Amino acid sequence: MHLRLFSVLLLNLITVVTAAQQTTGIRFMQGNWQELVALAEKEQRPIFVDVYTDWCGPCKLMDATVFKEKVVGDKYNKAFVCYKLNAEKGEGRELARQFNVKAYPTFLFLNSSGFLLHKVVGEKASAPFLAIADEALGKVADKDQLGNLEATFKNGNRQLSFLRKFIAAKAALDMDNSDAFTELVKAWPADSLRTDEALLFIGRYLNGLQTPALQILMRNYNSLNQDIRAQIKPRLYNQLVDRGLDFAVSAKRLPEYEQLREYVRQLEPLNDAQHAHLNMLTIAYATITKNDSLLKPAVYKRVGTTMEIPVADIKKEDKRRYDEIMAPFLRGEKDSTKTPGFEEEREYIVNIYSRDLAGRLYEAASSFAQVLPAADPARKEALQWAERARLLMPGINGIQALIEQLKK
Repeated sequence: MHLRLFSVLLLNLITVVTAAQQTTGIRFMQGNWQELVALAEKEQRPIFVDVYTDWCGPCKLMDATVFKEKVVGDKYNKAFVCYKLNAEKGEGRELARQFNVKAYPTFLFLNSSGFLLHKVVGEKASAPFLAIADEALGKVADKDQLGNLEATFKNGNRQLSFLRKFIAAKAALDMDNSDAFTELVKAWPADSLRTDEALLFIGRYLNGLQTPALQILMRNYNSLNQDIRAQIKPRLYNQLVDRGLDFAVSAKRLPEYEQLREYVRQLEPLNDAQHAHLNMLTIAYATITKNDSLLKPAVYKRVGTTMEIPVADIKKEDKRRYDEIMAPFLRGEKDSTKTPGFEEEREYIVNIYSRDLAGRLYEAASSFAQVLPAADPARKEALQWAERARLLMPGINGIQALIEQLKK
């Protein structure tokens, strides 16, 4: 056969095979975010974004199963420009923060201009995954969809009724609405800002902390009646702690941390889980600021009675938790061969309780090692904690290095 003719036939064959492959499953566009939005605007199609991380097991499961199904590909390829976004790499970090993505996978549905329409968290089987596409497409034609409201806000609409609608829409999709609340404070008559109705609205829909609306709410929180406080307290705690204190500590924004911590004190009484979370944040803050008087009581509370639990009981609890997690696989309700990363996960859960206690002891000992002076007797306790952590989780280099540091 003539070489040129053979080359043409080979090229055609490759094209046919490639086209056949592309008809199965979702086709994700390659390129950056700007190119994605430009393509969506050009084609006047909404956008589907799979937000994932490299370590996320459910994300890998979606890749290996649902995303490859023909019925799913037919639906999503026709309706959306599809895109994958790694939340921990490149521009994905800022975009994940912008869309307030906190768990993986998160599925974002945007209009053709890149404004959010719909957000869904967690892996899905094919039927519900197809259903959420229909939900998103139903929002495209809705004049009150968030994308349209975003555009209206950017064009300068500051009417009170519009701002309230915009704020509620952003809160419903767990989007930061600080900018809209700031404009609402300006638009609201001054004598109305301290009414129960205004404060209840702020408490119900506040989804961000960089706004004077927060200061107004906290200045008047204690004057609210018990029923209103009960309605807004869970959401307010979530905003102040999960969105505020956690970030302030990790970013070392200490004045901001101190202000938010004062606000959280106004929410007392809190439950045991909330106190435990705040105690961990106190340890992190005291370690950063080298405040040993604040650190010690928080660390001792964190360690609790961990050192008193017999090793045999810890191993027994390891087995109980392992058996509980593995039971659906043993009963045939789940298939390990269709669970990406199953073997790696199984190695992790064999000693999940030991790992939890060892981590707790390691963190406590490490904070003492970083903050307490060499002559402080409490460092001896930190050494005991580290050695117990090594006993529970032998072979961890970080634990051994901490022991050597404390011995010195």
